[in-house]
Amino acid sequence: MKESSLRSLKDSLLMFMIAIVFGYTLIDVFVNHLTQHAYLGYGTQSNDPSLLVCSFVLIGITILHLPKKILKVSDFILILLFWLAYMPIMVIAPKQEFDFSEIMQILFSIFMSFNLMIYISNLKIFKLNFSIDRSIYELLRNAFFLLYILLNLYIIFIYRSSFNLAGYEEIYTQRELVGTAITEKNIIVNYTGCFLQWAFNPFLIALGLTEKKISLVFMGTIGEILIYATLANKGVLLSPLFILAFYYFVIADKNKNKSLKTASVIISLMLITYLLYLYNLNYFTYEFFFLIFVRVFGIVPAMFASYIHFFNANSFTYYSHINIVSKFIQYPYEKSLGEEVGFFLVGDGHLDANAGFWASDGYGGLGYLGIVIIGIVIGFIFILFNSICQKKLKLSCTAFIPFTMLLCNGSLFTSLLTGGGLLVLIFIFFSSCEVRETFKRRTPNSIILET
Repeated sequence: MKESSLRSLKDSLLMFMIAIVFGYTLIDVFVNHLTQHAYLGYGTQSNDPSLLVCSFVLIGITILHLPKKILKVSDFILILLFWLAYMPIMVIAPKQEFDFSEIMQILFSIFMSFNLMIYISNLKIFKLNFSIDRSIYELLRNAFFLLYILLNLYIIFIYRSSFNLAGYEEIYTQRELVGTAITEKNIIVNYTGCFLQWAFNPFLIALGLTEKKISLVFMGTIGEILIYATLANKGVLLSPLFILAFYYFVIADKNKNKSLKTASVIISLMLITYLLYLYNLNYFTYEFFFLIFVRVFGIVPAMFASYIHFFNANSFTYYSHINIVSKFIQYPYEKSLGEEVGFFLVGDGHLDANAGFWASDGYGGLGYLGIVIIGIVIGFIFILFNSICQKKLKLSCTAFIPFTMLLCNGSLFTSLLTGGGLLVLIFIFFSSCEVRETFKRRTPNSIILET
């Protein structure tokens, strides 16, 4: 017991050291290399050094409570959120254009929110045991693949005149080509693309990896490439790469300390990208650097700061940005939150500045109290996730990787609905059902079906 506690303490210390390297690398990149990208938000300034010290103290405390093993799906999601959302905000906030008291409020509200997520998700889960006949299971499985094929055919038909595997130089040209009335006026097209990108394709890749069926991995990857060929969204290309990396190096790895293993993968990706940018700069390495440090790490704290500045000058939504709530509380703006903040930042109505759940659902909803509240809400949602996903843990952790990435850059409710989070949960639910064999047994008088 004593030896186990000592090992856990050593692992936590190593995690903290990795967090320090992560933090100072991100600070250097954010301060010295990303300020040229105006849409990232506000600039940086030299604040009281004690703020950064306070930030790392809170990070160290959080590491002690962070799940070490993956015993339920929320453990893995929390580990990812720690590196993709919690750490970026905690280390960059002390360098942003806020006064001392406001930075302290940011640090402590994010700290409380995330640690409440950890605590609540550890509450006892309720067991959901369902069983279905094999015939129904096979029917649902076939229906899934049929629907997947039809949705892809629909996307190909809609974008038939603009289908193009755009190179890096052609990305923005491709976006202009498809950013017309096709996607802006047809909600079915939007939902179809989102469901394929964030739910169907990731689930197929996860299913293929866990069931060792390379054909399914190939199918899901081709599906993501198809989405990229229509919308030229660079983030789509990260999805298969992240799924494969985290599956083989973390989820399927025999190392019991999954938290430390995830930290190793994250810091390796960060440092390799950073060194390539510094010492082997060319168009490809710059784009890869931009993709990792902006799309994965940099955009989260930048948009978080932008939302705080916006709502300091404007009214909170009091959660009326959520469709159901808006039936009871009047939404105070004409456009979506992302469009309103985008116009606030650059004066252009075409920029949709989406931000993660702490910015949009948290601070945008009810200020610093809202940040804490959204942590509590997500904690209880994780209890539902854990109850449904326990039987297919590896499949669940793998399939929810893109959802977690989306959650870092979007509203919780958008991630669950438009982003396909609930759809993935439904897929996992039916995959987890116990399959009853239906067989025939001859009786003296008749033949009956038994289940």
